[in-house]
Amino acid sequence: MAEGPVRSGDAAGTETGGRRRVSPLRRLWYLLLVVQFPAVLVPSFYARETPMVWGIPFFYWYQLLWVIIAALLTLIVYLFTRERGEASPSTERVTAEVSS
Repeated sequence: MAEGPVRSGDAAGTETGGRRRVSPLRRLWYLLLVVQFPAVLVPSFYARETPMVWGIPFFYWYQLLWVIIAALLTLIVYLFTRERGEASPSTERVTAEVSS
């Protein structure tokens, strides 16, 4: 019986039980996701009115700023932890539409 095609990036010893081994250094990127929690889980740190930005109290703009920072941190972690050989979801969709 013939085996399936070998995908780029597959190498002997890189898979264990159908799952890829994740390098310990690669796991360090996930620590960036933890950065945001202490900054927003201690309300006594930011529960004040001043300084105001465009008339918006500190309490509100600080939290909104962390929404943006969290999105950027998530993007950074995604970009540095995804498989290099992976196609992006938009590439897969275009390929599927062309081959149909």
